[in-house]
Parts: sequence; C-alpha cells; structure tokens
Amino acid sequence: MQKLALCFVLSTAFATASLGQIPTFRADARVGSAVQIDTTAKRLILVYGGVYCDFTLALIQNLYRLNSCKNAQIVVLMTDSPDDIREKIPAYLDIFAVYSNQILKHSFKKDNDIAPQIFVFEDKMQVLRIKGIHKGMIKKIRRQIGCSDE
Repeated sequence: MQKLALCFVLSTAFATASLGQIPTFRADARVGSAVQIDTTAKRLILVYGGVYCDFTLALIQNLYRLNSCKNAQIVVLMTDSPDDIREKIPAYLDIFAVYSNQILKHSFKKDNDIAPQIFVFEDKMQVLRIKGIHKGMIKKIRRQIGCSDE
C-alpha cells in the first residue's frame, strides 16, 4: 500500500529534465526473449516504472496506442526483479522489449524514484520526458514521433 501511495504522489509531476544517455540494454537484464531491440530504429520510447505501481501498469496497458507506430521502438524498463516482472506482466513480454533495472542498474540523472516515466529519444537524443500519467500524453508522444497511422 505504501508503494502505491508513493507512486500516486510522485506521478503527479511533469518535467522535461534530461535523462542523459539511453541505457545500454544488456541481454542479461532482458526479461523474456520474444522482442529484441531494433538498434537501427531512429526513435526510442523508453517507459520506466514498476510492476507494483498501478499507474505504471495502466500506462503499459495503453502502450498499444504507440505500438502501431512503425517508426519507433518501445522499451520497458522495470525497477523490479525478472521474477516479479514475469509474474505481474507476462502478456507484455511478447509485445515489448522488457528489461529489469534490478539487473541493469541504470541510474537517471535525477528522479529515479518516480514512476512511471516516459522518455522519447530521436537519433539518440532525448526530445521528450513525461513523469506520471497525464491526459493526452499518448497523443503528445504520437505527435512528437510523427506517428500518423491511427
């Protein structure tokens, strides 16, 4: 319950501060093997969160609206262990490239404790960051990446 309360409080913020570099996604941190990262993709949508955060789970359930965008790769980076990820979101392991940050140990420049967050990269440069869940955020991301195939 405490994790949910913290997630709720932290999910109300919005910012465009820098993540820095795209994490180096190692094979040992990947959960599931169905989806590989396309290293040639011009755009990357990185979703960061935890499986015990209802806001993160709601966001992941709505990622299908971005999955149809052929010009972007979606990667999900969860704070949890691979076992917890497999248990809580097994259906999404066949749809998205999912990684465990417990293994990857990527650290953001700031706000590591806020979930969910979405980072959009274009040509390896961060162009958008959204903290929390906001009305119209999926449309904003679709516009940012030039996705017109509704």
